[in-house]
Amino acid sequence: MTNRWLGNDVILKGGLAPIEIAHPKGQAEATTLFGTMIRIDDDEYSISPPSLSESVADAVRKLNLNIAFTMCTHLTSAIFDSASDEDRELFFPCTGKHYQIVDSLQDIIESEEGDVKKLQYVCFVRRERVVLIWGDDEASILARGEDLLTVMLSHVSFFDTSISNRSTC
Repeated sequence: MTNRWLGNDVILKGGLAPIEIAHPKGQAEATTLFGTMIRIDDDEYSISPPSLSESVADAVRKLNLNIAFTMCTHLTSAIFDSASDEDRELFFPCTGKHYQIVDSLQDIIESEEGDVKKLQYVCFVRRERVVLIWGDDEASILARGEDLLTVMLSHVSFFDTSISNRSTC
């Protein structure tokens, strides 16, 4: 079996446990913010796991994405911790990359055309503390996920060394 970014199996094997959200009014089944959606028809998606939060699914549908997954790691958690509540964009000085921040999945669902920068293919979602990553096909989304991890790792490494050494990337 090859390692893949897509699907809950890889997320769980990578040591990332899903965050569960209790349903309101005592419903028994919990949902998760971690998952993958792949368009299989005009308005139909294959969703994994089936317990993926409706908020994630609705945000992906609103943006009319072909393929998307959510990610949360210790790195993304540290990035969220470093961002202020007013930040609408993250800048990573080592790579020169910028990524958008939205306050919540609900904000994506209620957004107008152009509010979410679809050509960035990445959106940090503050309230849920997940990163939504999307692409046009499986190959592109895998490359974007790897690129984002590289960017975040270089950011953390830069700040670890810059505290004592002020070296450049």
